[in-house]
Amino acid sequence: MSKSYAAIAAVINAMAPGNDPADVAVIRRILAFQFENVALADVLRERLQQIHVHGFDADHDLNHGRHVLPMAALTYLEDALTKLSGGQGTTGPVDGLSPEAPAAWPWRDFFRPADARTNLVKACALLLGAIDRLDGEGEAQAEPLALTCAAHGAR
Repeated sequence: MSKSYAAIAAVINAMAPGNDPADVAVIRRILAFQFENVALADVLRERLQQIHVHGFDADHDLNHGRHVLPMAALTYLEDALTKLSGGQGTTGPVDGLSPEAPAAWPWRDFFRPADARTNLVKACALLLGAIDRLDGEGEAQAEPLALTCAAHGAR
């Protein structure tokens, strides 16, 4: 059983411990969220592009300092927040380079700011990469957070 499957099963069991019709409705909502949530699908698509199109897989990510991917995510998040607050944010890349990238951006290129939602999606995908990097170091929690929450009856 994969960690993901076990984590999802634990959440379902914590939210729907019995077999009554209300529990079935909870399970259906959880499954619908996983497979119908556009934002989640967009974040997964972006992460898959980072891995399979740009080659930024877990092995590649291990070549960066532990802070680099979260810092990149923060840069996209800050740009999104600026735009959501009515500001202009950062302009787009020029000839594939980003001379206008914020100082916190960890690379010379690859900063491609867009609208606020797209920037939020990129930030989330970068955070997934950061978590994968920690998992690759063996620094993950002893059990997934979902299992920990389920064990404590969190809803």
